[in-house]
Amino acid sequence: MAPDVAGTEPGDINASGAVSGQYFDSPGVYHGFLRQANGRITTFDIPGAGTDSGTGTFPFTLNSSDTITGNFCDASTCHGFIWK
Repeated sequence: MAPDVAGTEPGDINASGAVSGQYFDSPGVYHGFLRQANGRITTFDIPGAGTDSGTGTFPFTLNSSDTITGNFCDASTCHGFIWK
């Protein structure tokens, strides 16, 4: 089943054509995604990321190995992450 997507925001693209970014659902919670060059899409949430509107997983950068860095935020603070 496809996720409930209210909006999508691409963040970065690497030399092989993979794209990372975030999408938010109708309650306003953010989730990360990686769209590989072959079209395969993987969605992810960093453990500890908030589940309230305006919180969640916020990917920023993508390197040539499809490793993503960004922030995840809960109701009170944000933290950095590396996801592979």
